[in-house]
Amino acid sequence: MVRVPDSVAGAAAGRGRRVAGVASLLDLHPTLVELAGIRHPRGDALHVGWSLAPALLARGGKPPAPSVPTGRALLAEVTMGPVALRSVRDGRWHLVRASAPPNRTAVALYDYVSDPGERRDAAEREPQVRTEQESRLDALFEAL
Repeated sequence: MVRVPDSVAGAAAGRGRRVAGVASLLDLHPTLVELAGIRHPRGDALHVGWSLAPALLARGGKPPAPSVPTGRALLAEVTMGPVALRSVRDGRWHLVRASAPPNRTAVALYDYVSDPGERRDAAEREPQVRTEQESRLDALFEAL
């Protein structure tokens, strides 16, 4: 869950700009559907992701949006043998928790504003953010 470039080409897409925010591969389908002008009879409720088209295209004389939609979290879960990794990523923070038997847990917190390459663990420096993000991680996984 790090920065992965994506490119969009076309007459309306503009040239060489960066769009801020958190996006996911889940956003690809609703974006392509909107760009193609396809409408499903049941509307956008079928899409899991969010369309990034407003951030890509100028419309009605207005420039493209400066960022993708905000206010969501992206979750990931990976198991490698006895070790389970879970993470939550929002616009600024990325918390990663590794759990292994018996009852061993490690947590790392990264700040994408000051450390986009995730090289410096901010968990000890930002204990309140760590606690908030761990609670968010637990709540989101419990809701699945």
